[in-house]
Amino acid sequence: MIYKADPVKTLLHKYSRLIIIKAAFNLFKEHKKISRITLERVIQKEFERCGKS
Repeated sequence: MIYKADPVKTLLHKYSRLIIIKAAFNLFKEHKKISRITLERVIQKEFERCGKS
């Protein structure tokens, strides 16, 4: 049996829980698989979007 770490738990030390959950819901909405890498990409895009306004 292969154990995969929970991507939300691994990112909690870096981002707040609310930001991670929001990114996860965005991935669910786009029907994409949730992983640490995809979550971080969505979070970074959101930070870039907020910084440009």
